[in-house]
Amino acid sequence: MKISIVTVVYNAVNDIERTIKSIINQQGVDIEYIVIDGGSTDGTLAILEKYKSRIHKLVSEPDKGIYDAMNKGLALTTGDWVQFKNAGDWFVDGALMAFQNFAEQHPEAKVIYGNTLKVWQLEPLQTSEIVSDHNQLVIRCTVDHRTSFFKGDWHRANPYDSTLKWVADYKLLLQTSKIEPDTLVHLNQPIAYMQQGGASDSLKVYDEIFEVQTSILGGDYANKNRRNLLKAARRKQLKDKILKALLGEKGFQKFKARKQK
Repeated sequence: MKISIVTVVYNAVNDIERTIKSIINQQGVDIEYIVIDGGSTDGTLAILEKYKSRIHKLVSEPDKGIYDAMNKGLALTTGDWVQFKNAGDWFVDGALMAFQNFAEQHPEAKVIYGNTLKVWQLEPLQTSEIVSDHNQLVIRCTVDHRTSFFKGDWHRANPYDSTLKWVADYKLLLQTSKIEPDTLVHLNQPIAYMQQGGASDSLKVYDEIFEVQTSILGGDYANKNRRNLLKAARRKQLKDKILKALLGEKGFQKFKARKQK
């Protein structure tokens, strides 16, 4: 079994090496490693050059957004399975061997998804586990693409919708869940680390989520879900803002790490 890993990166000099090491240090699996760089100018390319003997294909050029870059990488893959490990995220030790063993037992799967360790603090490492839940995919978007593996031929025939800015990965999972729910299979163990912060933590993504839900599930469901999710998100934002003011950024992160254990 060959597993194609695609890393999309742009100006991530402080994060890319950790991501690369987590991939090339995986044992007992056949890895095809592809890197799509958006034309970095901050030293990222020097780090990629350092590991060029372990990178099978490297493209460095401007792109039209993250999903355009991911589709470039997807088109270059030849593996039986495809996984995206973008700069700033990294694999748990032994994750690919665990996936391979699991995939061999589930020939019906088109998507196999694991759990995520959300990183609140790097040194010393503080994490909390987010357990993926197919049943909650529609309501709370709880299948994480960072821990999802896609059947290669199927994914190459179904690339990401690059007209979307935030949630093309969610759209693909939601479409698959609606049409062929039994082909999404859960590997119930941590697969990858995700650093706290970024676009996925922003309210900006919600409009696009509801656009996708409307197109796939219908406007009535999407509007009802929109109200509930926005209320919850705004309550969380306000609570976090107050806690940060009281505790400071470091104190806030320590509080979140303890709470999530």
